[in-house]
Amino acid sequence: MNELREHIKKHKTITWIVVISYIIFNGCFAFPFSNELFPFDYSKGLMIITCYGIIGLCFTGLLVSRKEIVVRQ
Repeated sequence: MNELREHIKKHKTITWIVVISYIIFNGCFAFPFSNELFPFDYSKGLMIITCYGIIGLCFTGLLVSRKEIVVRQ
């Protein structure tokens, strides 16, 4: 996990490109909340909450500096 964190710190530009690409992909396929074929229901609402939650976590991980979660036994 630390290796992944260090790789992200070294390659911020690539990480930003991945996050922006995910937002564009998510905006194309998750944003239209309902249409004639797929009405808005519980599973669609859960998917929207999950998708935008992931976007929030990505931005939080990139914008906050020097924040780490330590789990101790």
